[in-house]
Amino acid sequence: MVSKFMMSLGMFGLIGVALITTDLKAGFQNFLRNKAYVWTTGVFGIILVTGLYTENWGELLVRLRIALPFLSLPIVFACLPSFTKRQYHSLLYIFVLLTLVFSVGMFVNFMNNYEELSAGLTLSKAIPAPNEDHIRFSLMLCIAIFAAGQLFLKKFYWKYKWERPLLGIITLILVILMHIFSVRSGLLAFYVGLLAWLVHVVVTKRKYVLGLIGLLLLIAMPYITYQLVPSVRAKVGLTIHNISVYQKGEIGHYSDTQRFLSYDIAWDVIQENFWWGVGMGDLRDEIQLVYFLEYPQHKFMFPHNQFLTFWGGCGLVGLVLFLICFFVPLIYRKHYRNAFILIFYVIIFTSFLTENTILNATGTAIHTLFLLLALNYLDGQYQEKVLLEGKNS
Repeated sequence: MVSKFMMSLGMFGLIGVALITTDLKAGFQNFLRNKAYVWTTGVFGIILVTGLYTENWGELLVRLRIALPFLSLPIVFACLPSFTKRQYHSLLYIFVLLTLVFSVGMFVNFMNNYEELSAGLTLSKAIPAPNEDHIRFSLMLCIAIFAAGQLFLKKFYWKYKWERPLLGIITLILVILMHIFSVRSGLLAFYVGLLAWLVHVVVTKRKYVLGLIGLLLLIAMPYITYQLVPSVRAKVGLTIHNISVYQKGEIGHYSDTQRFLSYDIAWDVIQENFWWGVGMGDLRDEIQLVYFLEYPQHKFMFPHNQFLTFWGGCGLVGLVLFLICFFVPLIYRKHYRNAFILIFYVIIFTSFLTENTILNATGTAIHTLFLLLALNYLDGQYQEKVLLEGKNS
């Protein structure tokens, strides 16, 4: 939330802790034993392999640098001791409180500049966010909402019992702020995450009445939000207008029409390099060439879709391998039974549909940090279960 330098510092700090304070041999054995860790590193490997047919090594090194946490952090978290339930929940609690502080600051700035920022919403401009990345901050805000909700349901408190109802209030505040800021990709991830939570409750708890009530509320919430929140209404109207404009063959300078154009250009590149892609190092050059030759009046943009980016850079083969690397940690040892990691996966996957979530350092940090925190905690829970079953047998 503060700076990319702080993210890099944090990553190297974790590596330093692992190198200095842990048994590296035992940690690496733990890494190899846990397939969720191993497959996570595959994302870095897929990008690296495209170096075999990439010409622009400078750009490839940029992609590898950004993807480096996929290689280093799974090994680091495998070396670290497993978090206890209280430690894991405490880390989520700290994240929720930090998100609340930054969100309130963002809201105060919005209210102090209401007319100017509200007018910007009608022109596809976003409300200023921490670290100048409203898309990734919206993603963090969405994760924080479900983290706060899960902590509330788990009756978590750090020191005082009144913290639990406070968590419920914080959850509500974050939901309201999410809708005021109205980043569409964040709102989409929020509602899809709610749907995933409802399905999880119905399947695991057999609470069909609660599921039905929740589904009705889920259907009603977008309509109510549209009626009550001007920024949401403005975004919806602008989206409809932009779709209509693009269907008429006009591109203009709206964010939506620029995205649609980026999809079309990416698909042209994919069709010429369907199976193996052009190499992640050359993808920028190939897309820029199309912009230069056919759309010189428009600025370069990677396709705002993680799947199209991997398909264009690594081919269909690379995209399939990426999806395997992405989903194995969720399926391994039936991690999807844990509500929070399931919802986290749904949020990240939904963001992939409309954004290049892990094409920059912030998105990569969000994905790897929350995934590996969960995997470290769940690995400890699994080892305790195995040990207990061994004693009982």
